[in-house]
Amino acid sequence: MSQHLVVTAVGSNRPGIVNQLTQLVSSCGCNIVDSRMALFGSEFTLIMLVAGTHNAIIQIETRLPATAQELQLLTVMKKTSRHELFDYSHAAVLQLTLPDATGVISKVTQFISDHQMNMVSLKSNLFTKNNIEMLHAEFDVKLNQTHQPEQIEQAFAHLCQELGSEQFDLQILSN
Repeated sequence: MSQHLVVTAVGSNRPGIVNQLTQLVSSCGCNIVDSRMALFGSEFTLIMLVAGTHNAIIQIETRLPATAQELQLLTVMKKTSRHELFDYSHAAVLQLTLPDATGVISKVTQFISDHQMNMVSLKSNLFTKNNIEMLHAEFDVKLNQTHQPEQIEQAFAHLCQELGSEQFDLQILSN
């Protein structure tokens, strides 16, 4: 029976760091089920869901701290279960672009929470346009069968107008 472990690593970015971590996972007999990697400033961040036998998971739990120290990484590990697939009737992507301001992301995540949507991912970045610092954010969410897509679209358009978004989009896809 397969066991699952979430592994998070953060540290200074340098060539080969992802390879060293994935080689460790593989050498312990684990499989990378899901992963995300990003650069924040000069910091490298990786989160992985790994799966393996009981002994393979123990091996990675034992070996990762020494590897992390060698690579000058902060790491966190947590056992978990396999991701359960839920029956969502729709998937949606909410995107907005607007002048950056404190609290914008928080207001959108509050909107998602208030409408009881399940957030799957969040991506945001800043860029400069006409000497103004702009925020682009993208939220992937799942909606269940009780959601009314038209109402979600209207409510999101209203929120974006309140926030002063120059550009926004909501794509709802049927599953």
